[in-house]
Amino acid sequence: MFKKLIVTTNPVTEAAATVLIEVGGVMKDVAITTLDGEYGTVEEFVAALEATGTSGADIDKIYNFFPMTLPDVYALIQALRDAATAAEEAAKK
Repeated sequence: MFKKLIVTTNPVTEAAATVLIEVGGVMKDVAITTLDGEYGTVEEFVAALEATGTSGADIDKIYNFFPMTLPDVYALIQALRDAATAAEEAAKK
């Protein structure tokens, strides 16, 4: 199973956020889950995610769980490329 973490910055709070991208399930679909904070390993991320689900106190720190089929992944890639191009063009102005 493929799992990869990307640490980024929440543009609203300017705090660290971590994105887990994984492939799994019966259909081998792609899922994206984001969580406030910086996590160095998938295990740390999953533990923090499970803690938010059980305690209820930190559930607002989960931004999304976004499962996608392979065609959706390619559409997301293209949308991200378009957004990056637009951001680069805006930064030049």
